[in-house]
Amino acid sequence: MEEIPPQSTIPPFPPVSPVYPISKPKNYAIVWIIAGVVILTIGLGIGLVAGKYLFSPQVSSYEDCIIAKGSIVQESYPATCVTKDGKSFRQILTDEEKKNLQPPDPTANWKTYTNSNFSFVIKYYPNLSPQEQIIDNSTFISFVNKEKQSNGPISILVSKTDLDSAIKFTKWTIEGHVVARLLEEKSVEISDAKGIRLHYEIGSPEYTGKEFNDYVILTRGTLAYTLQSQGDLVAFDQILSTFKFIENKPLNSIFSVILPDPFQLMRSTENIASYGFDAVEYLVVTNIPTINIQTLRSSTECGKLTAGQYCLNKGKGWGQAKDIADVTVGGISAKSFYISGGSDNAYHVVQMTQTPLLEFKMNVAGGGLDQRFQSFLATIKFL
Repeated sequence: MEEIPPQSTIPPFPPVSPVYPISKPKNYAIVWIIAGVVILTIGLGIGLVAGKYLFSPQVSSYEDCIIAKGSIVQESYPATCVTKDGKSFRQILTDEEKKNLQPPDPTANWKTYTNSNFSFVIKYYPNLSPQEQIIDNSTFISFVNKEKQSNGPISILVSKTDLDSAIKFTKWTIEGHVVARLLEEKSVEISDAKGIRLHYEIGSPEYTGKEFNDYVILTRGTLAYTLQSQGDLVAFDQILSTFKFIENKPLNSIFSVILPDPFQLMRSTENIASYGFDAVEYLVVTNIPTINIQTLRSSTECGKLTAGQYCLNKGKGWGQAKDIADVTVGGISAKSFYISGGSDNAYHVVQMTQTPLLEFKMNVAGGGLDQRFQSFLATIKFL
């Protein structure tokens, strides 16, 4: 019997796994970032090129237009730019540039006449002088060349009346006193005031020296303004273009006064201011005269007056040396006189003979009223 060698009791070694070399993980994040930047840059470049060559830029101003492809800048001032699709844009100027565009003002060196009583201003040639006078309860303003002793191109008549009455009076004044032919009558509007312009040929048709005069009649409130040319219509229109109404101010705003007791201001408009007490007006101030000295009856006719008529009282009877005395009010020349308008009506009237052409009319029929009037006048200061 074959002998079997004995089996070893030592356990076998466990199986050994194969050994592989250890590899480091690759950093793909940086690669992706770099790749993304490259792709984005390429995309933006393609977009810009496509936008430049395939799409027109939005043009919304003159500055956009002058850099847009195909635009044309016209030779003008201010310049105008026109895009290739026909849109136009004008160059925006600064205030200083706009000012330089304006033509020179021919009236820049003229003088300005301001009438606060009648609320208007007008410019006139530097060699002229404004003069004011009262004519038949109206104020006449002329602009005179004293060196040549002649009237300027324009004069102004201010009256308390309506438009129709002012037109009739103007036509009667012209047609009733000189050979004249009305060539045109048309409506006008100046400084927000409506009126009429009359264009006259002065002189007979066969007279070679005939001239043309225009009359512009405007109304504002209760006043009519008649602006009359003096032959030179070109100069007249140039001066007329500067005529403007200004803000209406109450008449009492042009002077200050200390009111005697118990007087108080009762009403005030641009044309009138009244003072009194116990609801009775005693003193009325107006910028249009209500009393025409030339039409006053003599003192001997005071008992024969009809409605609306006045007679001139003797000044000595009222403590005044002359029937019509020269006085000053607020340092300005004036005329003082006393009138009667029927039974128990006596007035002390003071009319200014220089600007402002005001009239002060005081009812002095009651005792002590004339002394209060004198006190009123003594404290007036024109503003």
